[in-house]
Amino acid sequence: PMLLLTMAGVGPAATEAADDVTGQRAAVELDMFRAMQASDLGETTLENFDLASLGGVLKYVHTEVVAEHLIGDPERPARKNGIDVISRFPVRVRNPGLVLGRSSNLATFVDFGPFVTFDNGVATNLHTQGWISEYGGYVGVQQQRDPRWPFADPYYWFSVTGWCPNIRYDRKATTRQQIEQLVVQRESLCARLESRMACRLHPGECVFEQGACAPTDPMPECLNSTASSGRSGHVVGGLCPGGAGSLVEPTGDPGCTYSYGKAELVSLDRLAGILDEDCGGRQCQSWLDFRHNCSNAAYRYKFSYTTQKPVPFKYCVEYDVAPACEADCSTARCQDGTPSTCVHE
Repeated sequence: PMLLLTMAGVGPAATEAADDVTGQRAAVELDMFRAMQASDLGETTLENFDLASLGGVLKYVHTEVVAEHLIGDPERPARKNGIDVISRFPVRVRNPGLVLGRSSNLATFVDFGPFVTFDNGVATNLHTQGWISEYGGYVGVQQQRDPRWPFADPYYWFSVTGWCPNIRYDRKATTRQQIEQLVVQRESLCARLESRMACRLHPGECVFEQGACAPTDPMPECLNSTASSGRSGHVVGGLCPGGAGSLVEPTGDPGCTYSYGKAELVSLDRLAGILDEDCGGRQCQSWLDFRHNCSNAAYRYKFSYTTQKPVPFKYCVEYDVAPACEADCSTARCQDGTPSTCVHE
């Protein structure tokens, strides 16, 4: 079963005192969630991603994915972004001591660093790229508050930083492991090429400089570690070697701050109750089947932004929110009893 997380750090490690200088702590283990398309599972590793606690992912679904009159395209064949499941990943986290120590002022909810907003695999706020260059691939957290989702318990978003966090997914042709293997291959090749002429025969892999043949950088555009970090080369990311789909123990080094186990999926159709609805003498089979064929006429309504009231609609609606409540559930107009339209929220 899915567990609602009310704290960012859970388990005994969350209560252990950290060293004031190094900030070194034991690993913590918790569940992180993501609303996604089931067919995308396993397509990429969890790197340069934003995830959430259970309350956080349900907030995202309600405010960004399913509200009918806010989505826009009534002829869409699926929910926004094709989202049809909530995935749960067990994640083990041990952030670098320098992130958690008092000297950095970055420690957040004891065991985490500051949250990083990722968009298509890019850390979009430049100051967070600076933190990553300095401290490595840490795991961040941010408590969420949204007047559209006045949930009683605290809820959070998490960020997991991977290699090359300044380049979009679709512009990175290789993984961190492939790049590391390529670097080793180039180092071996170029070390055997002693003359300038021999080195020039491999322009894609080697360059002759300072009297020696040296390997070229396969991804020169990737974010580099700062000199003050004590490391050189690119930021490698925090996913531990072997930690994709296996809860290996993080070391807390900048290149091994988290690992994650196999995902469990919960169908949004099942969660919303769609699969229990009637579609012409049979149970509905999917969101699209329900949308076109549900038997209950009470579901063929959505809110009108103009009249602020439910109006007849040609399709069955999974969920909608009253326009008076869409920005803030605490407003007087929202609290006056305006009806809402939903299917077994």
